[in-house]
Amino acid sequence: MICQNIGVCLAKDKKKVCIIDTDINQSTLTWFGIRNEKLPNVPVFFAPTEKILAKILKVIKSNYDIILIDGTPSNIELTDRILKLSDILLIPVVPSESDIRVTEKFVSRVQEIQKHCNPSLSVRFVLNQITQTNKSKELSVRVRSL
Repeated sequence: MICQNIGVCLAKDKKKVCIIDTDINQSTLTWFGIRNEKLPNVPVFFAPTEKILAKILKVIKSNYDIILIDGTPSNIELTDRILKLSDILLIPVVPSESDIRVTEKFVSRVQEIQKHCNPSLSVRFVLNQITQTNKSKELSVRVRSL
């Protein structure tokens, strides 16, 4: 949802924007299929592998101001490719112990990519489902330390 909302906001701001959905559940591709055609155009391409991502980027990169990549850290090779190509990485996190633990592990990989391949990669966190619980407060503290 984050990637889709950002894409729509940018399209409303007259940017030529597209999304590449790399997640095997294809939620962004599904969103594109059911989206009202009268709304700002945000085309979606599907790239479930690193090879397909490279081909799509080669063909479309000169046609768009902004290319958003909606991915998942489960495909390591594809995710590493995305991290090497990206300017900004948004990591959504919910206040659960398992989500925090997975995020901390993923951030270690991101930091390695930054160190060796993409030092200009900017990382930001999107804290989802934040309430005034102890776990939410802990999440905020732990994310600030990453």
